[in-house]
Amino acid sequence: MLHPSLTLHKATNQDLDQIMNLEALGFSRPGWKGEAPDTFKERLLAFPGGFWVVSGYDGKLHGYLCSEIWRFTTAWSIDQFTLNHSASKTHVPEGDELYISSMTVDPEVRGKGIGNALFDGAIKNIFEENQRLKSSILIVSDSWEHARRIYKTHGFLEIGDIEGYLGGEKAIVMRRMLSPP
Repeated sequence: MLHPSLTLHKATNQDLDQIMNLEALGFSRPGWKGEAPDTFKERLLAFPGGFWVVSGYDGKLHGYLCSEIWRFTTAWSIDQFTLNHSASKTHVPEGDELYISSMTVDPEVRGKGIGNALFDGAIKNIFEENQRLKSSILIVSDSWEHARRIYKTHGFLEIGDIEGYLGGEKAIVMRRMLSPP
């Protein structure tokens, strides 16, 4: 549950600068600075109902989650998960699988349940607005144990991995079938 001083809402163009700041903070590591601003602009344009943010009473964003809708297939490919891919080319409004393309929480507020509340609330809202969805898929760095715990708590299972993906690290592909959390 989200703390009363926080608000979960769909992202807007006015949020993009703060989202990019969160991207830099959340994914900062040697050799990789996250995805490009144009990628996020395109994600917001392609599927505004799949882009959620959590903010404080002062309007400061503490986290974001963005997603696309794909057609479900058991034969996923590394090419589907290309960083900075074109959401306008991959988002399929009539699809039946939610691809959670990115999520992060400001490192200053991690460990306070914000990530779990953001994930839970955003996914619940997306599934309510897109009732044909039957599954969710995502990738996560093998070393991001806290994020993997959140996903496992929400019913995601590890279905494969991609070597050398996120800044040279192994990425885990995770999927949850059927109903939303």
